Amino acid sequence: MMKKLSKFRASSVGYFIFLTTILSLFFLLGVNTASAANGTTNIPALDWLISNFVLLFILIIIISLLIVIFLIYRRHKKFGLGPRIVSIFYIDGFNLKSIGNILCIVGIIIVIISLFYPWYVVSYDAQSDLNLEAVFEAPLKGDIIYLDGINGIKVTIPGLTEPLPISSMPIPFSLVIGISILFLILATVGIPLSKKLGWKYLWYGIKLLIPVILILIGVVALGMISSSFFGGVSDYFDVKAVINSVSSSPFGGNTAVPVSISGVSGTINLQWGLGLGAWLLLIAAIIMLVAGILEIISKTQFFATKIPLPGQAPPIMPVRQTPIPSQQPPIMQQPPPPSSQPPAPQKQAPSKVKPRVMFCPECGSKLADNATFCANCGKKLGK
Repeated sequence: MMKKLSKFRASSVGYFIFLTTILSLFFLLGVNTASAANGTTNIPALDWLISNFVLLFILIIIISLLIVIFLIYRRHKKFGLGPRIVSIFYIDGFNLKSIGNILCIVGIIIVIISLFYPWYVVSYDAQSDLNLEAVFEAPLKGDIIYLDGINGIKVTIPGLTEPLPISSMPIPFSLVIGISILFLILATVGIPLSKKLGWKYLWYGIKLLIPVILILIGVVALGMISSSFFGGVSDYFDVKAVINSVSSSPFGGNTAVPVSISGVSGTINLQWGLGLGAWLLLIAAIIMLVAGILEIISKTQFFATKIPLPGQAPPIMPVRQTPIPSQQPPIMQQPPPPSSQPPAPQKQAPSKVKPRVMFCPECGSKLADNATFCANCGKKLGK
């Protein structure tokens, strides 16, 4: 059980929350819009889900956060977390891993900026039609569908006195994006290898593409249900024709929609497409993908772990060696300088050699020391 739980990555938790929340938001928006169009909003299960959606979302976040903290604790006990804790901050010099981490930080900043700009907009403009200006008291310029990261989704249609709201989903996408960034940072805590960190960047870059893809899918899906739910929303404004025009070209376009009210006819110019926020998300996704590729190519280990990593050689630790005394050649003693005084006479030790005893070669008598003649026979001795 613990082994399976250890494979449940923090990035997977963020991805699950990210995808589930966005799908739920689109589902609730579609059902809420369809119910408002038909005048039937008494759906107990839907009402309960909408009223408790934030509570359920927070509950899922808390459970997922506890799981992530537990995984970080296991990583700390087994390998350690390194000197900088968060592996995104390993930036030192001009190298691939540092460039990859810098691009990741830039990508996160661009994602945050994208929350303050529209992701998808369907706008109308009829100010050039003088016939409609005489009938409509409300401004003839505005947004029919507006989606951004702060206010969520709003659907309105032009009204005689003011724009008429059809549906809205006030839960901001900024909450989802912010939590996904938080889980990305937590997923990089204690990552020792740049290759593993690079895969997390790659997956997050792919996840950033999901909101744009889901927006386009949602726009196309609105065209599929327009004939069933949007036929009688407005007596003078053909909402179904507008939805069909937008869903047929979800990336962007423009068209003129005819309007007839109180015997007055005119046209409203429509423009739609991805907003600046969506394009910033796409740019951030590309940056994250490039950052992930650089981290994988660098193949760097950020810090020495407590135990060797699987498939990695143990880190070489410095060994303290005892200094060995060097063998120096013997020092030659210099002879003392010559003295001006004559050396003192040295006493010779008495010789221990015994004197040899001499005998006369003629008579064999014992001779005295240094004798030249034999005292017995008078023989002259030679040297």
